[in-house]
Amino acid sequence: MLSYAIAGSQYSMYKKPIEPKAPSRLASAQQRTDMSEYQELRSQLISMLEELDERLDKITDDVRHTDKPLEQDFSEQAVEAENDQVLDALGNVTRDELEKIRLAIARIDDGSYGICTTCGDDIKKERLAVLPYANLCIRCAERSEHKSH
Repeated sequence: MLSYAIAGSQYSMYKKPIEPKAPSRLASAQQRTDMSEYQELRSQLISMLEELDERLDKITDDVRHTDKPLEQDFSEQAVEAENDQVLDALGNVTRDELEKIRLAIARIDDGSYGICTTCGDDIKKERLAVLPYANLCIRCAERSEHKSH
């Protein structure tokens, strides 16, 4: 895992103010948004990063059994192995969510946040309110979901 230990928090690199940049190539003239309206959301995403990173550290410690050695009893070991599989799956989901949040922050910074990365249409604000790291509009997300099944 990359660590950005700058002035206390490993995510302090994200805590700089948004500097206006040229919008990404996906953004059409009418879709270009002043990303400063997303400053509060950006701060919330950074908080989410920090919380998820703490959660991932706890999961990793639990899987590594840093707090106690493995049980001697074989049946207890089997239960712990099963629990470790669940924790590992939770860790993978958390890593995936961390990456999505990092990418959302990058899209805010480069001026492409709120624009579907597939079709270039605006992502509805209601969708972003529920899933702030969404990179697809509803239509493209549904198409992607159907392709994966």
